Amino acid sequence: MPAIFALFLSDITLTRKNWWWSTQEALEKETPGATVVPVILSSDKTQVTLFRNKSAYPVYLTIGNLPKEIRRKPSQQGQILLAYLPTTKLEHITNKAARRRTVSNLFHACVSHLVAPLKRAGIEGIVLQSGDGIQRRCHPILAAYVGDYPEQMLVTCGYYGNCPVCMTKRDRLGEYPCRAAFRDFGQAVNAAKQIGKDEWVESCSNANIRPVQHPFWEDLPYTDIFRSITPDILHQLYQGVMKHLIAWLTKVIGADEMDARVRRLPANHGMRHFHKGITTLSRVSGA
Repeated sequence: MPAIFALFLSDITLTRKNWWWSTQEALEKETPGATVVPVILSSDKTQVTLFRNKSAYPVYLTIGNLPKEIRRKPSQQGQILLAYLPTTKLEHITNKAARRRTVSNLFHACVSHLVAPLKRAGIEGIVLQSGDGIQRRCHPILAAYVGDYPEQMLVTCGYYGNCPVCMTKRDRLGEYPCRAAFRDFGQAVNAAKQIGKDEWVESCSNANIRPVQHPFWEDLPYTDIFRSITPDILHQLYQGVMKHLIAWLTKVIGADEMDARVRRLPANHGMRHFHKGITTLSRVSGA
């Protein structure tokens, strides 16, 4: 909660407008005068060193009230390091299926401790003073969780290969437009709360989620975890689309011709010129 105090400002950037206004209207009906503070969490397992396989698992927090020009720049300190999650591989568990279940349960147990203050504050609200000196009764609500695809499936308890947002079959993910329905958050919560009963695993299977013990989002107010997942621009667009197109074109016209055409591109402001071509590049970033 101190992290939200530190980040709160009066400048509201309307990201995810539909969600923001619908949540604001729902709060206004129950507690007039409420102000929504969208909480944005992000996490990604990061390689720290190139030797001894050292890694870290940071979780960052920011709020939607900050303009995105501030949130996206590390120098503006719009993101706060909330915690480091365990990176243990649990190699003492020899059964791979049991190990995967334990890793998922460990992740959700740790994040549950991080978001625990949001359960009461999201309903009752907390008084925050913004940069203009006005005090408001604010309701911090989880609005978005940013992560790559493995992270998205871990957060939503989905099966790897499926869509974390809708019920599209894995063999139809490439079809456009998507006609599949969104995942039912209410059904997923009801299935998760069946833990300890004989029908728990069957209920989770019917909701198309893995049987995880107490997902961190099951008691968060005004939160739909399936609508909180954001597109992964780096892996799904830059690398998922551009990398595929470059590999396809290289196979069609050949690496030499591909590099020759890239070298012939005229210089332009803000665009990098690859005078040696691009087919030999490795570990290409989004930029």
